[in-house]
This record gives sequence, C-alpha cells and structure tokens, in this order.
Amino acid sequence: MVGVAYRGNIALNDITAEFQVEPIPDKSGMGFGVREVVTLIGDLTESERVRLERASNFCPCGPGDVKGFYAD
Repeated sequence: MVGVAYRGNIALNDITAEFQVEPIPDKSGMGFGVREVVTLIGDLTESERVRLERASNFCPCGPGDVKGFYAD
C-alpha cells in the first residue's frame, strides 16, 4: 500500500496493521479466523481512500477472509 500511495502521490502520513486471532466454532471442531485492521493516517480524498482500500484487499501480508479498514 505504501508503494501505491507513493506512485499515486497520495499524502499518506502513517499506516498501521493489526491482526487479531478469533476462535470460530466449526462442525469438525474449533477453528480460528484472523481479522486484519489497516489504519491509514493522512489527508485523503474519497477516491484516494478507495484506491488504498483496494490495494489493501490485494496485500499478501495477512489472510484476506476477514478484513477491516479504517482511514483517519
């Protein structure tokens, strides 16, 4: 995402990624899910936020089945 912000000349001041492991009951036993929350700090337009959110969805740094996204 930092590369997308750099190439798009998006004023991204900071970024954090948080991963939370959550138990999920399943028919075959107990499993788990991973929630990824990405926080962006910067003066972003709506189109820049959408572009960075799209980049986040393709980011290989965490499982993509449960993602949260927060832009400040």
